[in-house]
Amino acid sequence: MTIFPPRPPDSSFLPEEISGLQYVLRGVFVIALPVLILFTVYNIVIDHLMEAAIVLVMGMLLLISHFIVNKPGFTELALKKQYNIYQNIFRGFLLLFLIYIIYTVGYQKEITKIQWSYIFPLLIFFSLGRRQAYLWALFFIGTMVFLLFYPRLLDDISLGFKFRYLSTISILCAVGIAWKAGIRQNYARLVDQRQKLSESEEKYRLIFENCFDIIYTVDRQLATENISPSIKEAAGYSPAELMGKPLFELNLLAAEDTERAFSDITRVMQGDTIPNESYNFIAKDGTRLKAEISAAPILRNGEVTGMICIARNVTAQKKAEEEKQQMQERLQQAERLESLGVLAGGIAHNFNNLLGVINGYTSLALLDTEPLHPNYEKLKRIEEEVKNGAKLTGELLGFARGGKYEIKTTNINNILEKTSLVFGTTKKEISFLRQLEEKIWNVDVDRSQMEQVFMNLYLNSQQAMPGGGNIYLTTENIFADDEQTISPSLTPGKYVKITVKDTGVGMDEKTKARIFEPFFTTKKLGAGTGLGLATVYGIIRNHNGGIFVKSSPGEGTTFDIYLPASEKEIAKEEKKEVTTAATIGKETILLVDDEKPLLEVNKELLKYLGYEVYAAGSGQEAIAVYMEKRDKIDLVILDMIMPGISGGETLNQLQKINPEIKVILSSGYSIDGEAQEILSRGCKGFLQKPFSIKELSRKVTAALRSDKFLTD
Repeated sequence: MTIFPPRPPDSSFLPEEISGLQYVLRGVFVIALPVLILFTVYNIVIDHLMEAAIVLVMGMLLLISHFIVNKPGFTELALKKQYNIYQNIFRGFLLLFLIYIIYTVGYQKEITKIQWSYIFPLLIFFSLGRRQAYLWALFFIGTMVFLLFYPRLLDDISLGFKFRYLSTISILCAVGIAWKAGIRQNYARLVDQRQKLSESEEKYRLIFENCFDIIYTVDRQLATENISPSIKEAAGYSPAELMGKPLFELNLLAAEDTERAFSDITRVMQGDTIPNESYNFIAKDGTRLKAEISAAPILRNGEVTGMICIARNVTAQKKAEEEKQQMQERLQQAERLESLGVLAGGIAHNFNNLLGVINGYTSLALLDTEPLHPNYEKLKRIEEEVKNGAKLTGELLGFARGGKYEIKTTNINNILEKTSLVFGTTKKEISFLRQLEEKIWNVDVDRSQMEQVFMNLYLNSQQAMPGGGNIYLTTENIFADDEQTISPSLTPGKYVKITVKDTGVGMDEKTKARIFEPFFTTKKLGAGTGLGLATVYGIIRNHNGGIFVKSSPGEGTTFDIYLPASEKEIAKEEKKEVTTAATIGKETILLVDDEKPLLEVNKELLKYLGYEVYAAGSGQEAIAVYMEKRDKIDLVILDMIMPGISGGETLNQLQKINPEIKVILSSGYSIDGEAQEILSRGCKGFLQKPFSIKELSRKVTAALRSDKFLTD
């Protein structure tokens, strides 16, 4: 049992306390043990056996403690247990020392031995904590007061000596306690600072080792000192591969950025900071990376000794920004072409009406002109030019509204093989290289229009390769979801991707931005209409697909086409024979058209064919005439686009009057879009303006003689 119960030690001081106690024990063992041995021998010689016994026990305690603390397993004990062992050894030693002083000075009255008591405060201040040293000092001073002032013990010592002794001992204890408190306070501050520093180092170590960005430092010689582990994921290098090597010998920086980087590093070494600079890097596997770097100088005593840099890999971010910009450009182009499509459709419609008038009167003139007449060939030439004009407006309508006539489930590979074979046969200087997906998904397309699309693309490639070259054709299945859309204009889903790539001269950005615009051409004046790629764009768009172009001067051109995949199977074709004789009829026809010249000439054509004709210049007039003459009218030829009541609304009103009414729809627009919707309501045919007298006769005969909807 100890005299003073030990206060639980502060765990933050245990390693340092134990280290201090170890040094004190070693010092006491080396210095005090020989002295204690000599005193033991001396006391035995002079027959002071009690003193010899006390000193001997003190020496043995030191010897035993030395062997205890040097045992191999002692350092494996918990710090608190080690601390308690050290403290108990010193408490026992101090107690024996105090007993020795009490016995020799108080009992034996050997006043000279009181000088040894000055060692006691030194021992307690070196070996014990501040609180325990304070308690032991009070206990020691109390003991000395008792010895000096107890009447029967040392009454022969002068009072002056007693006070001088007690005052010096008290001063020594006070100084020791103050010194112990100061050391403890400073040590606490040091430990606190060390702990904060350790926590700060740990925090920055965690940031350094776990940061997504790359943190690195270089010295004045531009040799890398520290590199965070994130370099491995970003560039494929481990920190060990780069540390200690000069910055410009790492081959990380792209060649085009080396000069600019050296200039920026020079600025940093002069004390400036680089807030955010973009550089290109080369990863270990050769991949190009883009990083944004911030750099700042490292200062020591006001001098720049190096720099610290933070690099952020923004490759994916920049790629996403570029893709977003491309998406926006595509969307803007689609909106611009949509506006041009509306304009082109309107132009084609009005132009078809004019061609219809010219074609009608030309046909009537030819009917009254003998083949040997001098004007016959001139009229035939006009008729041919009307056909060419109709072909031109057909291309415009292809860009504007598509004009899908016959949709069938198709394997796109078959169309590519057929068109490339035909084109390659006529253009021997062009070689086709095909890589077509064997299990390509089916698509729902107008086959003739798809053939037109690819023939136009082949022709565009051939013109870009005047000396010959290669055209690469590839197909693959693509699935676009909400996160990986092909384009904002295309809904997510399954698509068939067709790529047409050539080895031609390529295009610059300005040309590439306009290639799908109608009438835009890079050819000489009169060498082309500029409608080929516009028609391609319109056809693909009206199949709910998308077409995108990639090209650079000298690197050829690539067209990527996306068509929605079909879940249908390809149906077997059945050959059907359709005979539609152009016979002269005696029926009555109601002709409806808001264009007066066209109304008059078509009325003349129908009369020439033997039909009785009622003419109406608007939807309202047509309804009024039909209500009055419904029993006489066998067929209505109805214009689709009219002011006031449109063709679709007129059809609704006529069908209310007579659900069985026979109607042929006529328009300068194509059959696609609104026309297709009106036709589905029960029309018997469609007349695309301008039409010939033969086509008019055939469609009218078919509508009157059959309920079959004839579109060819």
